[in-house]
Amino acid sequence: MPSSRLLCILAAGLLAGALSARSPQATETLALGLLQDLRPALGLEPCTTFLVRRSAPDALLGGTYVRVDQYYQGVKVLGGEAILHLRGGRTRDLTDGFKRGLTLDAKPGLTASEALAVAIADLAPAGPFAHPPTCELVVARRKLGPGTPVLRDALVYHVHVALENGVPETAHVDYLVDAHTGAIARRWDSLETVEEVGTGHSQYSGTVSIITAASDSGFELRDPTRGKGGNRVVDLHHGTGGGG
Repeated sequence: MPSSRLLCILAAGLLAGALSARSPQATETLALGLLQDLRPALGLEPCTTFLVRRSAPDALLGGTYVRVDQYYQGVKVLGGEAILHLRGGRTRDLTDGFKRGLTLDAKPGLTASEALAVAIADLAPAGPFAHPPTCELVVARRKLGPGTPVLRDALVYHVHVALENGVPETAHVDYLVDAHTGAIARRWDSLETVEEVGTGHSQYSGTVSIITAASDSGFELRDPTRGKGGNRVVDLHHGTGGGG
């Protein structure tokens, strides 16, 4: 199979001069059209389609990048995605994470409500949900077992539930529920937490403790015990100074 870079060079003529002075919506439409034309060369099934997740200017290298999700027979492929990099009216590169060789029945035997009921019964919450649970039909590719390279494609419901009822019951849990049998194919904890005191590995002083704290925009890494006014990590957005 040709490399993604070679495919982009071959496809450049399809977009040459077409992306200049176009709206973001037009750029996304052209990018989707290009990917549709490239399906055979990329080794993707004819029933594969794409939807744009988002697009934005490429602040580092210029141009625009378009991130797309892969769909199989109209069902989203979990982890199937790509980023198309466009610059100067041409395709610069394709970061390809598509899933290939998919073969499965994409018509569910269970409804989303039935799959959600399976997950809730397993979790057995005592209190209310922090947010309404979500349930999405997806195609998932998983190994048949530990230590084996054999993969299995399955139609599942991806269920996410969130409980935030204090110390007795706080959990964010994700489920993959088989869309044909109702069996729980996978369950994992997706709650993201942060410690007040983190651990840092310094160049000269070995392992050190670093204070972490919440801010209005999320979390920041700040150590008030070192430096003038405290040391902190700042995103300079590709700049060389002015972090404050």
